[in-house]
Amino acid sequence: MQRPFAGLPTGLTSAQIPLLVLTTAALWLAGIHLPGPPVAGLESWHAVLVDAHLQKRHFGSDIAFTYGPLGFLSLSGYQVDALGIKFRWEIIGKLLLALTLVAATSGFRGTRRWLLLGFLVIGAPFFDNTASLTVAFLGLVWLLPADVPWWKRLIALLWLGLFSHFKFVFLIQALCCLVISCATHAWEKRWRVVLSLIFGYAAIFLAAWLAAGQQISDLPEYIRLSLEISQGYSWAMAVEPSGAVAAVAAWVIVHCALLAIAMYRSGGSRALRVGMIALAITQWFIAWKQGFTRADDHVFGFYFFCLYFGVILTMVILPPKQAWRHDLSIVACLAGFALTNPFLATYGPRTAWKRITRFPHELTHLDAWTNRFTTAWASAARESAELKLASSVGSSSTDLFAYEQGILLLNHINHQPRPIFQSHTAYTRALLEKNATFYASDKAPEFVALRLKTIDKRYPGQEDSLALLEIARRYDVADITPSHTLLRRKASDAPSKSALEERIPIGVSHPAFGETFKVPPADGQAVWMEVDLTPTWFGRLNALLYHAYQPQMVVTKADRSEERFRIISTQCSSGFVVRPFIESHLDFADMMRGRDRSTVTELRIELDSAGDLSLWEKPVIRFYSLPFLKIASPLNAPSS
Repeated sequence: MQRPFAGLPTGLTSAQIPLLVLTTAALWLAGIHLPGPPVAGLESWHAVLVDAHLQKRHFGSDIAFTYGPLGFLSLSGYQVDALGIKFRWEIIGKLLLALTLVAATSGFRGTRRWLLLGFLVIGAPFFDNTASLTVAFLGLVWLLPADVPWWKRLIALLWLGLFSHFKFVFLIQALCCLVISCATHAWEKRWRVVLSLIFGYAAIFLAAWLAAGQQISDLPEYIRLSLEISQGYSWAMAVEPSGAVAAVAAWVIVHCALLAIAMYRSGGSRALRVGMIALAITQWFIAWKQGFTRADDHVFGFYFFCLYFGVILTMVILPPKQAWRHDLSIVACLAGFALTNPFLATYGPRTAWKRITRFPHELTHLDAWTNRFTTAWASAARESAELKLASSVGSSSTDLFAYEQGILLLNHINHQPRPIFQSHTAYTRALLEKNATFYASDKAPEFVALRLKTIDKRYPGQEDSLALLEIARRYDVADITPSHTLLRRKASDAPSKSALEERIPIGVSHPAFGETFKVPPADGQAVWMEVDLTPTWFGRLNALLYHAYQPQMVVTKADRSEERFRIISTQCSSGFVVRPFIESHLDFADMMRGRDRSTVTELRIELDSAGDLSLWEKPVIRFYSLPFLKIASPLNAPSS
């Protein structure tokens, strides 16, 4: 085994210099992304984050998401006013990133270096994946080793500090690299390096936070809410992979284990070898959780990271003649690409080539591109036109439920979002309370447009349930259309108590999974149900190492029809309205007017399989009446 990082630069031939220049240019151009206009669907969060930058909203106090205050730079869904900073990032920032990645490979020798650079070029269109790899790559080659020039460490810290504000997961990756690097240097008593890494990263992190227009006082709340979102993600967003995808993942994990063994057997100090293994394992685990918690197209990111990071590790720890033994992992990752999504498997090469050939012209004709963007924006606005909604709200502040906020921005409506602005991401009690507190405050918008849609076949009344409860008390129905219900804030004095403080207990049930239980009568009032689903220690371990398996709520209505919904354990303990049963904005409007369109009589909580019984304790169901929501029976409900 060669000593780690023994592949020092051996000088460049006259032929290699222009080839490196061309490779750098190709890597830069392939990574450039010129954005499109906002969309009205699930991807509206792009536009909300861009708008948050334009409106100078503060992360933590005003807004919280999986992306940070600089995350908008990597997204689409732009407005014309934000194009200037986007152009600067894509032209200058991506060029500096390309130069950094090429420089980080300078210690690698032979054809494998060019193989890695080629992979980086065709992977550049996937920015989030490239950024994640960059954090781990720079941590491995420029922070962890002892004999690294100060300026390389500084460049690595600059990128880690910058990317920490793109996505919260990049912040976690960066902190893992930093802690492990500091521990490695402390083991060998390089205290000056340890201090320089700690204070250098902290200074860059804070400088980037302030440069993004954020306030230091909001940083603790931003970290708290981001941790809430991260910790709840496995419980709320899990999707099971196909069998073939999981089998290939097991193949890749075996290769990762073999690389860890090779790292331990390599030369170099024990501290360095342990540090490399710790850094690799933490980065692999983060990639695993990113890919296989919601195992749809997210799985691509796991294979991407393992392919690239595996190639890098073989060059760090193995002589060139031995590195080929681990190249089967490349085959496994390519197979994973094809199984995950055949389109993504070829997207990188096709898009990289298209950008390399197209962007030299586009970047020298940005005015023409901007004109085409403006035309595309106008076309998207026409397709998403909501003339009645825009006329009704005028210039007043408006929020939209549950996730199609792009409609507001495309219609030039004054968007005043709740902090966790897409309801399917408010999946823990703390996040639900954050939105409910917003609607109980003076910051709440004048209007709310309800378009209650969900993902993963969830129960719509569960999404943002605490905020919806405050809205039901503090707003009146202003208009109802087939596409939305418009609510307007009441002019009267706000209630002195929170909605939950006014609920009245009416029953408790302890059913087994699969056992039917009835919704108790509430004397003409709406019924609030809280479901305590407590995981066992094995369920918690499963959620940590893989992802959670969520129970289903099966609802029986008065006509004996049944519907099945996914309920989120971290969300349903906070409660939701179950009578009236809210499946659309029309149901919510009827509830506010004292009607129940489809009375629920019975429910049961089911698991996907008998094996899931080991993951959960027996559920506890609590029912409450809501005295401020009077409900007539369907037969006696007032007519329109």
